Amino acid sequence: MSTKETKIMLTIEEIRRRLQDRNLSVVAKNIGVTRTYLSNIRNGRVEPSEKIQHLLSLYIKGVE
Repeated sequence: MSTKETKIMLTIEEIRRRLQDRNLSVVAKNIGVTRTYLSNIRNGRVEPSEKIQHLLSLYIKGVE
């Protein structure tokens, strides 16, 4: 991953914090995952892949 992409990527903890007040169905649809998977990420049950972490970072930063 390039330095520019690394600066864009949020930490897992930051993603979890920012997902707390989001409509998970909307986020999941926009990044191409299931709501259940996103809920499991938010609640700390699973660690997202680097690809999903990157997609979530881009989505979260894009809608703020």
